[in-house]
Amino acid sequence: MIDKWKAILGLKGWTITTEAIDKKSVIYADDVPDSDKYFVGIQIDKESMRARIYHDRPLTDEYVIHELLHVKYPDWSEDQVNSQTTLYKILLNPDYAESMSIKVHVRVEDNGDKYAVLNNGEEEMELKINQNKDE
Repeated sequence: MIDKWKAILGLKGWTITTEAIDKKSVIYADDVPDSDKYFVGIQIDKESMRARIYHDRPLTDEYVIHELLHVKYPDWSEDQVNSQTTLYKILLNPDYAESMSIKVHVRVEDNGDKYAVLNNGEEEMELKINQNKDE
């Protein structure tokens, strides 16, 4: 799963490892609901191009995408990373997209360029999903 998302996000050269941690090693404020008492986070070393994802629950594509976006865009806010994670989730999971009333299809141009087209009934958005290696 890690290698798949490293390739998709263009993180060639990065070494990404994971480490399961004990749930009891994370301390939460008393007002945090039990459903939010989990930890997935990443430690990044830009110089060595290494990062480690720490987690106290099984990793999913969504968690991996989110943490690797922190590697790809270290200056992004948590809100920006969350928005981009949601976008990937919409593109990857038709049921999730449908639950948000978003229709997704792919448009292919004559030159082979592919675009994911998202439409919520009010507006449409296109995202290029393949790039030439020279771009």
